[in-house]
Amino acid sequence: MVHSRKTTKYCKFLIFSLIASISASISALEEPVDKLLGGMEFANPLTIEKSEDTYRALGPSERSEIDNLCQGLSDKLNGLQIEACTNNGLYPSKITSAQGRPLLYAEVKPIFETPSNRRILLVGGQHGDELSSIKLVFSWLTQLNSSPSPNTLWRVLPAANPDGILSSRATRTNANGIDLNRNLPTPNWLTQADKYWKGKGSNERYFPGVEPASEPETQWLMQQIEEFDPDAIISVHAPLGIFDFDSNDLSIAPRTLGPLNLYLLGTFPGSLGNYAGMSRNVPVITIELKHSYEIPDTPETQHMWADLHNWLDNFSTSEALVNN
Repeated sequence: MVHSRKTTKYCKFLIFSLIASISASISALEEPVDKLLGGMEFANPLTIEKSEDTYRALGPSERSEIDNLCQGLSDKLNGLQIEACTNNGLYPSKITSAQGRPLLYAEVKPIFETPSNRRILLVGGQHGDELSSIKLVFSWLTQLNSSPSPNTLWRVLPAANPDGILSSRATRTNANGIDLNRNLPTPNWLTQADKYWKGKGSNERYFPGVEPASEPETQWLMQQIEEFDPDAIISVHAPLGIFDFDSNDLSIAPRTLGPLNLYLLGTFPGSLGNYAGMSRNVPVITIELKHSYEIPDTPETQHMWADLHNWLDNFSTSEALVNN
């Protein structure tokens, strides 16, 4: 019997999907998140090969940059092994942090690539002292690589503020003392950002800077949003124990994500929710984990992950996600 190339490709996709699904189920039942972070054993051999190929394709200087950053993250984040960085398909960006550290991103392609694939941006560590957010995003990146989505292209930025993370004492701000989640160029930033900051007591942890988009990390995040053109953004923070939602259409907001309930905090001058959710009409879910240093247990993280996917499935055809 003669098979077409299209049929052969489709069969490979089905086999890949079945392997990924079985592996994900086994991992969810047997592997706690801390063990995934510690051992970082990829269930899918095809994913291991792809991620290692990504790393090997980099030049020696790029590999050295990634190695140094991953070693620092491993030393700082309890339970995170270097392999969680080097074996997860992370690339260094052309833009570096204020102190010259690489800003890393990974892209996880769907099983079935089509022009209509959803595009979701996942961000962790925008505030350097919210270490749980970085751990969780690395864990979810591992899960994506071991069990890719059938129809969603993910771009993942696990450590968006490496200088703050790797400071001798982790800091909310970057190396220049700027709160990166108050530095994005939202409308009326020049008239509102400083006034809002002073109205809240001029706490240095929330300093927005003297001008919008002054920081390389801010410029990099803006570039990622512009180039990737996501349908939605998921940004992980801590430690309020709720999740926020920013969009011009609040009716599409999920009501729960695992143990977390929706709580609308409003928008702030220079925040990602304001910049993307309101100004660019890209829905932003801001997850606030309960603790700054420890991620929730496995059932809670899996519940959140499942609820996120259910929300994407329910609202990916809505006008808010199609026409942004």
